[in-house]
Amino acid sequence: MVRPANFGCNPETAETNSFQSTISNNTSLEIAQIARSEFDVAVAKMRCHGIEVVVYQDSKKPIKPDAVFPNNWISTHPSGHVFIYPMLTPNRQLEVRLDIVENLGGNSVHDFRKASDLILEGTGSVVIDHEAKLIYFCDSDRTDARLVTALAEKLNFSVCGFKSVDHKGIPIYHTNVVMFVMNKFVVIGLETIGDEIERKRVVEAIVNSGKKVLELSYDQITQFAGNMVQLRTASNSLMLVCSETAWAALEANQKKEIKKVSEVLSISIPTIELYGGGSARCMIAENYI
Repeated sequence: MVRPANFGCNPETAETNSFQSTISNNTSLEIAQIARSEFDVAVAKMRCHGIEVVVYQDSKKPIKPDAVFPNNWISTHPSGHVFIYPMLTPNRQLEVRLDIVENLGGNSVHDFRKASDLILEGTGSVVIDHEAKLIYFCDSDRTDARLVTALAEKLNFSVCGFKSVDHKGIPIYHTNVVMFVMNKFVVIGLETIGDEIERKRVVEAIVNSGKKVLELSYDQITQFAGNMVQLRTASNSLMLVCSETAWAALEANQKKEIKKVSEVLSISIPTIELYGGGSARCMIAENYI
């Protein structure tokens, strides 16, 4: 996880992220301070619940308002692979930290930034089921299908692509806003997939992977209920990490199903969600190395 130095609304990403707010009663300094406090409390809470967290401090310059979301520029994999991703906007491209890549180790580093003009924003753009060796993705300006295919080929995974849109028919910017994978479920906003044939194909892929579908509504998606991540604690138990906003958006029966297979940890990050347009999952880059 990356502790933000200059968190705030990113004007370069606002055009493609409808979850991001640009309206504020606070100054930019106040927003940054509140975000750091939310981050620190969240990390402390995760550690108290047995999650091993490595924190890197963001540099003050150059200014990187979205540095708190490292999962968009790096992913690690049980195979030892490490991937670096090309992000859409110039100020997000500055977030890449080769010192972090070096510290993580891994037996093979692949830098997709060398692919001219193609965009793929890490595990924001793709949602990976490592057990089923399957990559899900929805088309958007931040997700190029050609790079998804290249990623899948290097991992020897299969791919399930679809189009996902919001209430206004605008493509949803990241797949990990729409869905996440658990040990027994794939939690997904099927309503966002307008094409019936595509929707059926996605459900079929989930069922064939050996998991059940747990469906989210449009309203729940807008409250980041699709932006959760299941981690393994130091004691080898499963822990679903989400924001308090996201957990509160779920119905009682959905919570019951999730709690049957995983512990749950909710963190309070309303400022990061409001101005960053991302939630708990976006803040966490899993370390499989």
